[in-house]
Amino acid sequence: MSKFPILKIPDVVFREVTSMMTPTEIIKLAMSNFKLEILLRNRKYKINAIILQTGNNYPQIDTESAENCLSVFFEKSENEKRYPVTQLVQLQDKYREEIDEKLYLTHVSLEEMSSIYSNLTRLFSCPFYIWVLIFDEMKLDEFWEYTEKILTFEIRRLTVHGGRMSNDVLAKLMDETPEKAELYIDSDIPLDYSHPKALSFRSVDYEEAGWLKIEDLFNIRNSYTIKLERTNFDSIDVNSFLNYWSDCDKDMMEEISISLKEGTEIDEQEILKNLIVISPNDDDSVILIIKLSISDFKSELLLRNRKYRINTIIVQTGNIHPKLDTSSEKHCLSVFFEKSENDKRNPVTHLAQLQDTYREETDERLYLTYVSLEEMFSIYSNLTRLFSCPCHNWALVTDDMKPEEFREYTAKILTLEFQRFSVHAKTMSNDLLTELVDKIPQKMEFVIESNIPLDYSHPKALKFPFVFDPPVVVDLNCARLKADDQKRVQRRCEDYVDLLNLKLG
Repeated sequence: MSKFPILKIPDVVFREVTSMMTPTEIIKLAMSNFKLEILLRNRKYKINAIILQTGNNYPQIDTESAENCLSVFFEKSENEKRYPVTQLVQLQDKYREEIDEKLYLTHVSLEEMSSIYSNLTRLFSCPFYIWVLIFDEMKLDEFWEYTEKILTFEIRRLTVHGGRMSNDVLAKLMDETPEKAELYIDSDIPLDYSHPKALSFRSVDYEEAGWLKIEDLFNIRNSYTIKLERTNFDSIDVNSFLNYWSDCDKDMMEEISISLKEGTEIDEQEILKNLIVISPNDDDSVILIIKLSISDFKSELLLRNRKYRINTIIVQTGNIHPKLDTSSEKHCLSVFFEKSENDKRNPVTHLAQLQDTYREETDERLYLTYVSLEEMFSIYSNLTRLFSCPCHNWALVTDDMKPEEFREYTAKILTLEFQRFSVHAKTMSNDLLTELVDKIPQKMEFVIESNIPLDYSHPKALKFPFVFDPPVVVDLNCARLKADDQKRVQRRCEDYVDLLNLKLG
């Protein structure tokens, strides 16, 4: 079988092909040819994180994308060649095998790992670089050699794993680690340890936190997350901290997780003593989050960092009744935008600007005054920062829209990440349908609730992963379908034949 001439294909095609690859496939492609590595560097593929775990036994590199986490393992070998890795093609000699999308290469030294890291930073655009040091696999001088090298890089998080660390080693590590980094330690820490910077890092996670006193927590400032596992705190200590935090006029942290002393029962009344607490039910949480965000921009920023999970965001937009639906596990909340005499049109950069549009709340439905297309997209953008959501569905109600408005809305929606695109209209012309079907990516779910002319046809019409949900009505003139089309419809719709009352063949 001849090799695929990937270096000879046009740049546009190369970008399209490689954009569908996983991080591991990108690395393998870069390993195959240095010219390919140069081309891939120019593309700078976006991933979420690169995690480098290093020690004497099992070094590995993890690349996290939106859909998965893929690993490259470096294992011991009888023939260990040690040389600086200036390009990934040099790793060909170290390649052993690939199992379940995990690459296995022979062992690398600290210098080689550093060189590979440098190459990966040229290959991927990535906000998180995380280094993991396996403390109990190294001699102390090796640990410091690794640490000093790592701290010369741009890092987001430094994790030390395993073993027991002495006070002197811990003190030196905290002295040298920059406060803007996240510090995670799951090694054993002596109970008599203390350090002024211990809770000053951007985020901290201490598996052994029995050495911390509750007064130490009063010094937390401008941290993102604090996670303390095994502590000596009880419910009274936690209440003392919460009262201090509620009265403090400084920003302390976005999120904190404290495990109580082993064997201690959680006394909720004692923990919340002298505090006013808002505790929403699951059904009310989504509407409460949106209302809190509308009330104050600082609250919105805090809630963005929390990223609450919901199932779906559905945006229904048009000239008459635009609305937003947020669907959680137990509940669907709707925000309606209605016509008003005082129709102000301003770009919405944060949800607090919607205070002026707020009208009323009825049966857990928010009613706001009408918003423009640009405002709706701005609100949607803010909601994506507020909620973590796998499904983004857009519905266009076109009955009161001019064709140029429809095209404007559609063009804007197609620039966004979404899973389903729906069109609701009384009727659509062949030309408008063709233009629309041409533009919708085949990987998207596509729903049309409209009368479609009987003489309409399109080669892509049956290639979308259609979704048939009541009360959507699909009008198919089955007599006009070709035999191949009938088979395709039957395959796609076999679970819905009774529902749609289709008679195929």
